[in-house]
Amino acid sequence: MALRSTLDEIVEMARDEARISTNSTRSVDHLAHVRQLVRRHYNSLLDDFSWKHLVLKREDAMKPMSAGQRYYDFPADLNIMKFEAVWFLWGNQWCRLTEGIGLDQYNIKDSESDERSDPAERWAWYGHNQFEIWPIPASGAGKVSFEGQKKGEKLVDGTNRADLDDIMVSLYVAGELLNENKQKDAAAAKISLANNRRGRMLASASISSSGATLGGTDPKTSPVRSGINIEYIRSSG
Repeated sequence: MALRSTLDEIVEMARDEARISTNSTRSVDHLAHVRQLVRRHYNSLLDDFSWKHLVLKREDAMKPMSAGQRYYDFPADLNIMKFEAVWFLWGNQWCRLTEGIGLDQYNIKDSESDERSDPAERWAWYGHNQFEIWPIPASGAGKVSFEGQKKGEKLVDGTNRADLDDIMVSLYVAGELLNENKQKDAAAAKISLANNRRGRMLASASISSSGATLGGTDPKTSPVRSGINIEYIRSSG
């Protein structure tokens, strides 16, 4: 397995696997297309599966509370669509927060009226990039932390480095290129190799957690998609 290969390196690997000459005019014309295929497969693999080497533990994605602050930005390194638990550090005690803030909670401590209390008990999404804490912190002494997966590096330029295995990504891309060229059997072979390689490297389906629960006994988790048992792509017959 080779991590941190550049976008351009994976493009060349995919073209080699698909036996596309790097010297032909057609190859030059298809360079932008192959780059886009690499980006798409790379991003889909990041989103659809949980990767052990990209795990963020609760100590790595903490957000300090501020007295009187209701809404917070998510930690910069966190993939906000792939976290499994939200925790609150109060003193030396980790407590798992329950997802969801509704009228039942606001009837106890009304955030609109700036009613404050410690410790935090619940969290909820606020828009696309922020989260809400209930009740509003009174002292700002605690910290909220997220347990899940960090963001993978974006493959914008040719020198950007991938956070996934280069062979796996290049095999998926080669399979699609061969399928586009009506080489069905060769495409199916590459995709099978890619699926087998992916299966060997997939992280475990969940991250083990321990600690008390604040705000309820049945905490919800965020929309993480982990360990999905599907073929990633299929060649058309």
